[in-house]
Amino acid sequence: MSNKTPIFRLQTAASVVALMGSLQSAQAAEGAPVLLEEVIVTAQKREQSAQDIPVSIFAITGQTMEERGVLALEDLRDQTAGLELVSTSPGKLSAAIRGVTSSDSSLDGTGAVGYYVDEVPISSYAGSLPEVAMWDAQHVEVLRGPQGTLFGEGSMAGTIRVISNKPDTTATYGRISTQYQSVDGGEGGWGLKGVANLPLSEQWAARLSFTHQDLGGWVDAPELNKSDTNTNESLDARLGLRYEGERATVDLAYLHHSIELGNTWGQTSPSRVEPSSVEVQPGSGIYFSPIRELSTLDDEYDIYNITVNYDFGEFSLVSASSYFDQDSEEQSDLSPNDIVFFGVPGVARSTETGGAEEFTQELRLQSNGDQRLDWLVGGFYKTSEREFSDAFYFSIPAWGFEEYTTLQPFIEREVWALFAEIDYAFDDNWSLQLGGRYYEDDIERYSIDDDSVVFGTVAGRSATVSGSSDHFSPKMTLTWQNDDLVFYATVANGFRSGGINEISSLYPQEVPDLVGPEELWAYELGAKSSLADGAVTLNAYVYHNSWDDIILGLTTSDALYAFRDNAGKAESTGGEVELTWAINEVWRWSVNSAYVESEIKDDVYDSFGGVVVQSGAAIANVPEFTAGTTLDARWPLVKNWEGSAVVTYAYRDKTYSDSPNTPRYQNDAYNMVNFRLGADRGDWAVFLYGRNLFNEEATTQRWSPGFDSQLVYSNYIQPRTLGVELQYNTF
Repeated sequence: MSNKTPIFRLQTAASVVALMGSLQSAQAAEGAPVLLEEVIVTAQKREQSAQDIPVSIFAITGQTMEERGVLALEDLRDQTAGLELVSTSPGKLSAAIRGVTSSDSSLDGTGAVGYYVDEVPISSYAGSLPEVAMWDAQHVEVLRGPQGTLFGEGSMAGTIRVISNKPDTTATYGRISTQYQSVDGGEGGWGLKGVANLPLSEQWAARLSFTHQDLGGWVDAPELNKSDTNTNESLDARLGLRYEGERATVDLAYLHHSIELGNTWGQTSPSRVEPSSVEVQPGSGIYFSPIRELSTLDDEYDIYNITVNYDFGEFSLVSASSYFDQDSEEQSDLSPNDIVFFGVPGVARSTETGGAEEFTQELRLQSNGDQRLDWLVGGFYKTSEREFSDAFYFSIPAWGFEEYTTLQPFIEREVWALFAEIDYAFDDNWSLQLGGRYYEDDIERYSIDDDSVVFGTVAGRSATVSGSSDHFSPKMTLTWQNDDLVFYATVANGFRSGGINEISSLYPQEVPDLVGPEELWAYELGAKSSLADGAVTLNAYVYHNSWDDIILGLTTSDALYAFRDNAGKAESTGGEVELTWAINEVWRWSVNSAYVESEIKDDVYDSFGGVVVQSGAAIANVPEFTAGTTLDARWPLVKNWEGSAVVTYAYRDKTYSDSPNTPRYQNDAYNMVNFRLGADRGDWAVFLYGRNLFNEEATTQRWSPGFDSQLVYSNYIQPRTLGVELQYNTF
């Protein structure tokens, strides 16, 4: 249990609702209310107000993100009820929405949360999203609940969409920003961001944006006599071209992301990585071996996209084509566990190199305008290839043993889908939305391995293992609404493909070749309200998710390998409340809170009949209770200068990093306080900011590399960080 009781949570939610009773009269006493900014979204593939659609959605504009210091995907977590983003390793995030996540990790897997940049589905490992800077975003949408009809694969829990600013044919302008920050107990770091918009003609325009960061670390490695090792250097760049004709709009985009990390293995204690300080068994007097080198990551990918929208008048045709190309190299030091595996110290490392290529194509026809019957039909196709080489080196001087060996998996996947949705208005208040998506997925995998004493492999190509799955995901929403209220009930189905276990040939009695798909049924009631003449929005949602054949990440009986298997049923039940209030011309206040019980419903057994995950275990990386609040203000200073202040508080309940809920993999509850102060003249602006103001020492992920051992690595949240940012704008 967390240190917040359910009674406290209900009292907190009740207090928020009770507060609303005084808002109408308070606004009337103060005169004309200040209106909240309307956020226009495309969550249903057409432009609509986020407050008017029967979808549980959190939407935030690029301007608001910048004012609040939301610089990257992970920063959205404290702003969004029901969203959990956990750094599984630097540069990679595990995403969960409403307690639904992918608790497995595999080269051929897909995540439970969809992630889109404009019309481009961003691919990555199952359960991980690449951390991409969001400078120059028009807005970001977080859609909660299954989005299988319109967004398909990887959207069983929900979808995150980053919508970028498009090239503008009306004016030439730009801006640039530089920042410097210091981390408590670590090195400083700097960043540079910029955007330039250039009209090329009356119909063509170009836009370039970039974010470069060179951030110092704060984790020391005393066994190597190195300090501040977890450095982070990244570059995100986007080049866009737009053609605007009388009927046709064409967007061409290129996106580049690269990241270099100086130390990825986490920490054995706050701000230190020192395995030789940990006993193999408490009281044994035997300690793990020291690290021999730092574990590093060098990852980059390029995305090319062309989106064409042709307006036929009554309807539009949209074509979105994209190509994704990734290359990465990750080096991991495995030496600390040699004392457990071999009985004596040694040197062990793995170097994983490889890449992925993916092509996607979506075509859809959709009605234009807001008609009594709105409709959309479309098709989707994807083909992907992944090729990796995992090179291992082992050296045990006491045995005179040395081995180089390589494992090379190859994965090919082909997916296609057909989808449709209609929205019929019975009258001015009642409407019914029906949708569905049919999906087929084919996968093939083989590997080329070397002889290995350690892994027990024989040189040669493995047998090809292939699998396929298909599914139909329906959705139905009944809505009643007027100018200020929206009430809806939704039933939706979500689906996530399985895959192939690459180690099944090593453990034929224990590990299945194929992992089946998992399915989720979601039931939701939602209420959206606009109060105090548009100065307040109050939204509340309750839901129940029933999850069948959940895919879990498990380990072999000797604790050497990870694999995946379907493991029965799981459920998540909960609710969210979101409040935003424009108090007056100066002050804005927002509150979000979420509660979810997400747990395994069936005991999970290994192939020998032993229980490895007990019924009632919490889903990994999902906090039971979260809450956040943001208070921001803008006011005149002197002459043309305007002041601004933003304070954000967030609370996250405890979580477990593994499915069995092992006590040593528990992450304790923590609080987070951030601030941002600024002065803005329009052309020049300066900001001071701070994160983790009270320097909490909390973990977000804990694991034991390769073994179920007492050696636990942890990802700690970044220590207190203070910085300054200077901007110049030509708008």
